Amino acid sequence: MFRGWKVAASLAVVLAVTGCYGYKYNQVKGMTASGSAFDKALFTEYQNESKSEFLQGNNQSSDLWAEKASQAAAGKAPQPTAVSDWQLPSAIGTEVTSMRQRLMTLLDKGCQNTAPVEMAKAQMGYDCFAEQTRVQENFQPDDIAACRTKFLTNIAKAEKSCAPKKAEAPMKPKDFLVFFDWDKYNLTPDALKIISDAVTAAKAAGAKTIKVTGFTDTSGSPAYNQALSERRAQSVAAQMIKLGIPATSIVTLGRGQNDLLVPTADNVREAQNRRASIGFPSVGASSDGRQFVHIDVVN
Repeated sequence: MFRGWKVAASLAVVLAVTGCYGYKYNQVKGMTASGSAFDKALFTEYQNESKSEFLQGNNQSSDLWAEKASQAAAGKAPQPTAVSDWQLPSAIGTEVTSMRQRLMTLLDKGCQNTAPVEMAKAQMGYDCFAEQTRVQENFQPDDIAACRTKFLTNIAKAEKSCAPKKAEAPMKPKDFLVFFDWDKYNLTPDALKIISDAVTAAKAAGAKTIKVTGFTDTSGSPAYNQALSERRAQSVAAQMIKLGIPATSIVTLGRGQNDLLVPTADNVREAQNRRASIGFPSVGASSDGRQFVHIDVVN
């Protein structure tokens, strides 16, 4: 009887000293989290921190993290602990405030949905840093450094992931120039390569209609040049069809010696005027002493 009284008295003293802390970890260690990816990641972080403190005998801190783990497990992610809830040394308060502001900025933007793991780790890093530096604690420099590093590493990753994406610069128009010899409409090896590139670009752009327009210079009669310009356009179109462009998507047109790129008098051989037109959505012209086909793509 007397011995039993001594055990009971000893237990009462222990409970009084510990304040009945240390039991909440046992409640959460077998839980399965529900909710969003962020809720689940946050649950894991707080559960692990609760376990760590529990194993070190820091029962009050263990219960604090277990309570937050329980909230996250229920799909109700707790906010980063308010700075005012910690009794912090004045030298630390500014840093902790800055940490929380960075977290809240990302949470307000919904970054927890974009980078849930990084945000959960950053929040745990913040909370454990504040908890480790409070007046009542603040004697474990290695733990303090680890918490700070965890926060800084993961908040930087989250900020990078959630930064506004730069708008892609519009694709610059690209010239596809297929050159011909004078009074010819056959395709050279170089011309075949350029047409292949144009077809690739047309497919990538999702072009619905491709307009191929042929031109000539002013050498020869207007009637002859009209027919030659049409043959040039048709020659390019035929090669595009071979490369997979549906014939029904191509419109060919001959402009003869009209719409001169370089104004000349009649009966003048001018390489830049002997052309047939390719562009996405518009192109310029090129001059290197040869004739070219210029395919104009219309979306």
